[in-house]
Amino acid sequence: MIQYGLGDYSHWVFSNVHVDLLEEDRWKNLHLSFELKKGEIPEGLTDPSLLVVMDGDTVMEIVLLNEGCDSEYKLTDLEKEQLIGLLRDKKLI
Repeated sequence: MIQYGLGDYSHWVFSNVHVDLLEEDRWKNLHLSFELKKGEIPEGLTDPSLLVVMDGDTVMEIVLLNEGCDSEYKLTDLEKEQLIGLLRDKKLI
């Protein structure tokens, strides 16, 4: 996880993801809550969740939300790859 504008980052390891909302149209939007196996949620994130935007089975974007809105943090490429693997395991991709 990287805070915009800062060079510092941490690496989260997800233990589980839960699909809270699934919207399907041309685009598929998954709203996810998650549990961490490794890493800490910074003080600035009070209610983190994830929005995964897909076109068919292709993940177009993964956005880290705070209280349902865009946050000042983003996931690293490794964290995104890890989430995509967890979604494949759940047969959502």
